[in-house]
Amino acid sequence: MPEAQAGVCLDGGVLKVWGALDAQGVLMVRGQGESFIRSGSGPLTVDLADSPDAHSAALSLFLCWQRCAQSQHRPLHFINVAESICSLASLSGVHHFLSGFAGEGH
Repeated sequence: MPEAQAGVCLDGGVLKVWGALDAQGVLMVRGQGESFIRSGSGPLTVDLADSPDAHSAALSLFLCWQRCAQSQHRPLHFINVAESICSLASLSGVHHFLSGFAGEGH
């Protein structure tokens, strides 16, 4: 069964991500997510509840979004992060750069 196409939308202060965050999916949502990050101010939460099977390419996406948010002085926090992507972030040594990945039961 094919996975759902990746997407992202902004709902208040929550950036909701869904679908397959594989190499193709990441390309589809990166620019749109960065536009949402640049469009507002204040803290932003990235909800990954509807994208439970993130590919390693998703880690690069999250780091890009983090860099974009930092350039806009917007705190970015990830919630509902799949254990597999938390483990990959930890193994890669980048979990400390992503709020919601480090020291919260992962």
